Amino acid sequence: MPARLDDGAPSIVALVSPEVARRWGLDPGAQAIVRLPDAYIVGVWMAASRTPSGLSWACERLGLTSLQAKVVTALACHGNLRAAAARAGVTYATAREALGGAMARTDTRKRSVLIDRVSCLAFGVLPEGGTGANLLEDIWGLTPRQARLSMALAQGASRDAAARGAGVSEAVAKKELTFVFETLGVTSGAGLTAYLSEATSIAALSRLVADDIHFAFDRSEPLRLVPARQDGRMIAVSDYGPRSGRPVLVLHSSSASRPVPSVLLSALHARGFRPISIDRPGFGLTDPMPLEGDPFALAGDDIRTVCDALGFDKIDVVARGGAQVAVHFAVQSPERVARVVLVAPDPPTRISRPTSGVLGAIKRALQTNPHVMEVLSLVLVSSLRRIDAKELMRKAVATSVPDLQTMEDARNFADYRRGFQMFLSGRLKGYVREQAALVTEPDPAIPANTIDWHVLIGLHDPLHEPAEMESYWRILLPDARFTVLPDAGRFIVMSHPELVVAALQGRAG
Repeated sequence: MPARLDDGAPSIVALVSPEVARRWGLDPGAQAIVRLPDAYIVGVWMAASRTPSGLSWACERLGLTSLQAKVVTALACHGNLRAAAARAGVTYATAREALGGAMARTDTRKRSVLIDRVSCLAFGVLPEGGTGANLLEDIWGLTPRQARLSMALAQGASRDAAARGAGVSEAVAKKELTFVFETLGVTSGAGLTAYLSEATSIAALSRLVADDIHFAFDRSEPLRLVPARQDGRMIAVSDYGPRSGRPVLVLHSSSASRPVPSVLLSALHARGFRPISIDRPGFGLTDPMPLEGDPFALAGDDIRTVCDALGFDKIDVVARGGAQVAVHFAVQSPERVARVVLVAPDPPTRISRPTSGVLGAIKRALQTNPHVMEVLSLVLVSSLRRIDAKELMRKAVATSVPDLQTMEDARNFADYRRGFQMFLSGRLKGYVREQAALVTEPDPAIPANTIDWHVLIGLHDPLHEPAEMESYWRILLPDARFTVLPDAGRFIVMSHPELVVAALQGRAG
């Protein structure tokens, strides 16, 4: 739950039994307390440093001298060495020499790498194998420039100093930060700082508690980076816990990334599940796939890698998009697949009749020439960035009354915008490869056993004809159960989360 320290600083507190807390990586003093015989409930607070004093503490931990720390802290806040020298009260030559000494002491060759390392240590947001910048992008779905501006502002820089550090005009910085504030629901730099502190506190607490608890906040994804065995790529994973739950993999759609909608998370947790999600190759923070190969098959390889890393012999699957990935995984590793629920599964674009609206226009263009996918995507993203998020959603699902009604819930819309923001930030390699594959690749093989599969289709799906979807997937999944929902569209995981979970448990009619 959220909490506040005595000085009013936001933090996160986890309340657990002493037996659970004894498994955590607490320091010896804390361990002595939780082992007291009369201990009943243990509260663990996490609060990330988020001020210049936090940066100074990080410099001290890295072994920098007082002068080096003063210069590095000023540079982190102002983004310009001359401004940092003036702030530190030294000459430019002295500041440059101190910075060089700090880089040598920390074995960094670029200023940006040093500042990133100091910032990550101060804010507590650096996962193994990641960087502070890409984690901030991952938490909020921001562009790299928006993330740099946000970090600078949260560290105490003025807007003009943040703009100089990002290499943009103050007018551009103002526009970018206005978008950031609207996205996060804050109104000032102080609100941004508090938001970042809460997000990074959750990230730190998540690593400490080792998935013993789950989080009911949208401030952060519980990021973990797992190396792919076959090619050394990094796979971004969210493990929502709790460790004792039954693991279920939640696959994302082709125009989103791994954050699971909050209503679905709540429904899964309430029924004893442990949701896991991954960014498929080229989506979110997962590295792109090689130039050749089937993206759906490679995604299946990544699922096996993650299951091995987390110790799962078998896993359930909910595919809110990515149905082809679920099928490839089941064909490749049938012994590892338990129950599967496909939600609004896409048929191949090559056989799907285009619908009306924006999505239908994209489909028609792809069917005519799949090789224009990358160019079309860049043009599409460039135009979509100029459209208000709510207007963009309305255009995408204009023909689906149930979807429009679902998005009237502020929580659902926030989840939609957050997932789609990754797409608008320009991370398109995965989307391009998968959309091209839906035109050019042959159908996957039929899984050996589909008796524990359930397919949910909305009668008002704005992207595909429901009868077309059902006809295609009945051939691939001959023993699966099919349910066409008369009051649903595309966003079934948000409008009918309890039905999705019931289907996962084999209870849906």
